[in-house]
Amino acid sequence: MGILPKKVIAGILAVVLIGFSLGIRIAHPQGGLKNGLGSAESGLVIYKKSEITTAGTKVIVQFDKPQKSPILAVISANTRDAIVVQTGTKLENIKVKQIKGELLVMVPFLGTVLGLVGL
Repeated sequence: MGILPKKVIAGILAVVLIGFSLGIRIAHPQGGLKNGLGSAESGLVIYKKSEITTAGTKVIVQFDKPQKSPILAVISANTRDAIVVQTGTKLENIKVKQIKGELLVMVPFLGTVLGLVGL
C-alpha cells in the first residue's frame, strides 16, 4: 500500500473526470488581476469553459503571442465590436473566442511551485 489508499486515488480520479466532462479546467495564469494573497502568477485557477461576456465577470483569456497566456482578467465592457477586459492596470480589446472560461476558484501559492518546475 502506497502513501494514499487505492480508494482515495480512485475517488480523486473520479472527481477529476466528472469535472473535466462538465467543462471544469485548471490553468496557471501568466499574468493579470491580483488579489489579497498575491499575483495571478502565484496561483492556480479553476474555471468553467464558456464564452461568457457579461461585464464584471472574471475570466481566463488566451492572448496571441508574444503576450504571455493565459491571463486572469475581468470583463469591463461588452461592445458590438469587441469585449474590453481589464488585466490588472491595462484595458485590452479581445474577441469572444479568446475567452477560455469563467473563473470559479483561485487557489493561491500553487502557481509558484509550478513556476519553479517550469509549468
